[in-house]
Amino acid sequence: EKAIPESVRQVLSSRKVKYSYTDLEWERGTTHDQRWNTVQHELFFKGREIVQDRRYWAQKLIEYEKDPANAFRLMIWLNDKYMLDAGDACSYANIIAAFHSASHSVQSVSAVEDAETMSSILQEEATGAGLMLAKVRQVNELGPRPTVESGGSAQYVLYVANRTCRVHHNDSLELAKALANRAGLPLIYLYTIDLYFYQQGSKRHVNFLLEGLAEVKNSLSDAGVKLVLRIDPAHFGGSGRGGVSVIGDEEYEITGFSSRAWAIVMDRGHLKYEREVAARIAAYAGCSVVDFENRLVIPVEDISETLENSFETFSEVFFAQYKQFLSLSSPVVLKHQIFSELELDSLGYQWGFMHSWQWTPRDWLDSETQLNKLLLDNGIDPNVAVVSGANRGGESPARRLLQAFISRKLKGYASRASGQIDPGSSEYGSLLSPYISFGMISVCELLQEVLRHGTNVEDITWFVKSVALREFSFNFVNFCENYDVFEEALSPDVQAVLIQLAASRPKYSYTESDWESGNTHDSKWNTIQHELIFRGRDLLNDRVYWCQKIIEYESDPKIAYSLALKLNDKYMVDALDPAGYRTVQHCFEQAAQTSFVQEEAPLDSAAMLAVLEEVLPVSGVEGERICILNEYCHRIPVSAGGTAEYVLYWMSSSFRTEYNPAFEIAAALANYAGLPLLVACVVDMNNFQTRSRRHMIFLLEGLTETEQACNNVGAGFRMVFEPVCEDGIGGLNLLGSSDGAVSGFASKAWAIVTDKPHMRHDRDIVERVSAGAGCAVVEVEGRLLVPLEVSFGESCDVLPETSEFMELFGHMADHFLKRVEHVPLENRLGVDYKADGLGYAYGVDAETRGWSAREWLLDDDKLSELMRENNMDTNVSAVSGT
Repeated sequence: EKAIPESVRQVLSSRKVKYSYTDLEWERGTTHDQRWNTVQHELFFKGREIVQDRRYWAQKLIEYEKDPANAFRLMIWLNDKYMLDAGDACSYANIIAAFHSASHSVQSVSAVEDAETMSSILQEEATGAGLMLAKVRQVNELGPRPTVESGGSAQYVLYVANRTCRVHHNDSLELAKALANRAGLPLIYLYTIDLYFYQQGSKRHVNFLLEGLAEVKNSLSDAGVKLVLRIDPAHFGGSGRGGVSVIGDEEYEITGFSSRAWAIVMDRGHLKYEREVAARIAAYAGCSVVDFENRLVIPVEDISETLENSFETFSEVFFAQYKQFLSLSSPVVLKHQIFSELELDSLGYQWGFMHSWQWTPRDWLDSETQLNKLLLDNGIDPNVAVVSGANRGGESPARRLLQAFISRKLKGYASRASGQIDPGSSEYGSLLSPYISFGMISVCELLQEVLRHGTNVEDITWFVKSVALREFSFNFVNFCENYDVFEEALSPDVQAVLIQLAASRPKYSYTESDWESGNTHDSKWNTIQHELIFRGRDLLNDRVYWCQKIIEYESDPKIAYSLALKLNDKYMVDALDPAGYRTVQHCFEQAAQTSFVQEEAPLDSAAMLAVLEEVLPVSGVEGERICILNEYCHRIPVSAGGTAEYVLYWMSSSFRTEYNPAFEIAAALANYAGLPLLVACVVDMNNFQTRSRRHMIFLLEGLTETEQACNNVGAGFRMVFEPVCEDGIGGLNLLGSSDGAVSGFASKAWAIVTDKPHMRHDRDIVERVSAGAGCAVVEVEGRLLVPLEVSFGESCDVLPETSEFMELFGHMADHFLKRVEHVPLENRLGVDYKADGLGYAYGVDAETRGWSAREWLLDDDKLSELMRENNMDTNVSAVSGT
């Protein structure tokens, strides 16, 4: 009676009696249970047994003996008489622990189906506590479980805090307190860290959560609530048995906390796995299960009961309703705070290395080696650095950030959030998203503080809009069942556009390790990824750029979608949250919608002229040879946040590198921009229709040599054919197609240098490209010794006599008659640039994409087919011999 608490004795006395064995039958091992008998024989003859057998021996003796007091006497007698290690404090402690464990393994008394009674209780208690009934849901049909005093097994009210790691303004906790007072029972605050769920994340998230829980434990002690932490192995969730510490598992002999709960209050879950676990708890708890919407201002269904695609529509409803949901309840005072007779250590999952007690959050934080091993064994990366310096978990750090935002950043928030003022590299937001994600601060409290202290209506409105955008993401994960699957998260039209775009873009063969370590060709993207790795966050605009470039550079949009989610969840401190899934999905939608909108350089031809004046002396090219054809300046390079990846030399008539002023100007500009040089030789079939096989072979033979020369100096070279088009002008390879099926070379160009055209068709296509390129287009006279504008002026109504022209030409020729030296390329990565996805490709499934001139020469059948398709005469023989 003194060793075993009354509550344990009552539970054991309530079970059904099965057997009446004498002391001699117990001692000799002659019961119905052969395994028990074998263990007892081991004791009888050897004086020992293995640990698992001793546990079984004790549990079954308690189970089979009709009188718990007699079972206690028998166990001490047999242990002391036969065990070699008997007469020791550990023996008595183990026997007492066995009785506590047995009380939990006795079948708990389930509540009856009485949803109506529970509904009435909830209405009374929620209203009395000042809580909003609209946020309360009954998730099963059961009423409360009877208490031990009334013949049942309920010993406490259980609050399962699955996504709310705080004490202040925690309405789920206040509801649980009110129900505990109603039942006349103490309250248990249970937090289970499900390692299956955190396989998507990393140690960073588990550590952040443990820091928050360490603070919660101290705060709960002051409120008379007991915090219990359990960490559940990943294999339970992976096999569809999540929530094991709450509902238990017979196969593993785990008794769940629900077995002694009068009722259970949970935070409402929204992610797919959270909902699955909540459904299991509701089905197997054996008592009433209630959830509370503790993460949102307005419950999802109160705004819309279907998937909303328009944020404007969603935000209109949110703005109309949010103030009526902002009430903050006062703390409920617990009437029953006695835990001395509650044996909780044996409930939930128990790790083998916990010999004497269940660890607290602080114990886990102080045992880093053990935590790292546990995470690694459960498929969680323990090597992702924690961010305690900048983002320590807990309510106190969250409140400090809130006060800093209100005092220093709220004023002027609208102008920065709306883009009216460029925030640059500074963070204009509150930095509270990780704390909101882990429930360490209430969103309702945030809004109330902003409304209370904000002085500018526009600033307040923009902040409320940011909260509405977050709640919009919960609509997405609630009504899109498989929000993490490319085929279901995006509409068929968006999928089709993204797949089509991927087929037309340059291909990069990056491994997952390349992406994860930030080892791509894009230095800006790499920098953002390094920020994620080391700091666990980025600037908002950077996150959009980060995701968009994954879409652009990854060859398969399905892989890009899963990759973006994986990297986000692993490194972002605020990950594993609906907002992260919605952000990624939105970036993919935006990529499809804006795929045909080419980023344009600023309209500033004067700035481009200044650049040319700077590079002319380096190139050795005369200024009279050069003309800027449009009003654009150059694009911004990728490394500085733009889209430019190379300087483009569009080789249209000067098919050589030696004595080619256009090539040297392009090289000088590439050095100025710090970018590689890409040479795109476009063989225009509109222009070749009147020619024959002879001309094509002659050109390809020359281009074979030109490509090698480009590679030798570090320039990339791509040869493409321009297909015959209706208007006979073309431009597809440079500008791309309007439907996005073909990506033009101009789309990624810092600026374009081309040969000055003279024939009518050539002039027409250059005019078209310069108008649509979106960046500066510079033409360079490379075919004539003396530019026409020098010989004849800007315009010429009447041609001079030949003798007159020859005299004028003789005076000017000496000025232009000089050798043009090569400009050494500083960035020689053009040779390796993956430009195969740019431009138009012939053949089934674009099989000739990336072919060189030599490859075309070697495949006579394919070349003949190409010429016939474009109305060229294939019968005129080549003259390669001569």
